[in-house]
Amino acid sequence: KAANFSIEEGLQHSLDNAKISLSIRDNNDMPIAMLGLGWVENPREGLAWLLAQDKIEDFGLLFLEATRDGIATFMQGHDVIFNYVYEGNTQSIKWLEWLGFERTGEVEAPNSAGENFIKLSRFSDEETKNLYLKRDWTAYAKACSFGYEV
Repeated sequence: KAANFSIEEGLQHSLDNAKISLSIRDNNDMPIAMLGLGWVENPREGLAWLLAQDKIEDFGLLFLEATRDGIATFMQGHDVIFNYVYEGNTQSIKWLEWLGFERTGEVEAPNSAGENFIKLSRFSDEETKNLYLKRDWTAYAKACSFGYEV
């Protein structure tokens, strides 16, 4: 479920905005899923996305391995990657948490009937997580040898 997009519109928008995109294909070279990383205002951040057919469930472990490798690739050069997932999509939330994403917020979808989306984020490391979530620059300042007390 995506806010205000048909599946086709969501895929086209995602591909048009992609820094990188990958396809997962079956033995007949037919795509069963596409995932990618989209541009956002801050180039050190990325918007992770996935669109898949129901057929993806037939590929269980292979899907998990492919997406784990894909997410590791997406993290290269990024402090954080994130997406907003419909709160009722528990399967996607569990999958993203398995990939190392964590819940970092919640929003009501625009033009919806009060549907909530959960922001899930994956950070490059704990220090970066603190910078983004707590706005705590202490560890960064020490690493850069800045001589002031915070």
